[in-house]
Amino acid sequence: MTALLYNNCQSCLYKDETIYTLKKDVTFWRNQYHQEKATLSTHASTHTEQVVADHYLPTRGIQIDRCDYTILRDDEMEPPGTERLVPQYSLAVPTNWLSLILAKCKDKGPKFVIKKLLDGIYEPCQLRSETASMLFKTEIGSAIRAFGITKLKMKPTCITEAINSKVSTVNRMLRRQDSST
Repeated sequence: MTALLYNNCQSCLYKDETIYTLKKDVTFWRNQYHQEKATLSTHASTHTEQVVADHYLPTRGIQIDRCDYTILRDDEMEPPGTERLVPQYSLAVPTNWLSLILAKCKDKGPKFVIKKLLDGIYEPCQLRSETASMLFKTEIGSAIRAFGITKLKMKPTCITEAINSKVSTVNRMLRRQDSST
């Protein structure tokens, strides 16, 4: 039947050879892709395990990666890939991390954004027995407060409520963990 299709036409034989070569190339590159993907997924899974071990991630809800923030001196420039949370404050966070939080919290409200900032910056055990007024005395807490006021257009009392609510939730979660062990 192929003889009938090709009818010994040279252009048909050439096209058949080209198709065969292209199929081999596709197979080769598909295998290369799967090998690279396997290598990257192996690397990513070991990296993920390290992050999970180092940073608390809730079992439900929106999970926020740990923030590798930097406290800068007044005259110090931000490291590449970071930005000050609020221009006049010393807390610099990775630009991608902040963008990701704002994207994940879209349509959730400013109190939710503040709580997720806390999730990425603090571990639950660091918030145990803290209050909003205690956090505001730190460089990080004052920067988060300024971020809420300037960028999220929140009233200071709403920021305090959000932080105290988060601390209360963290304490409840830690009590449950302590009682179950």
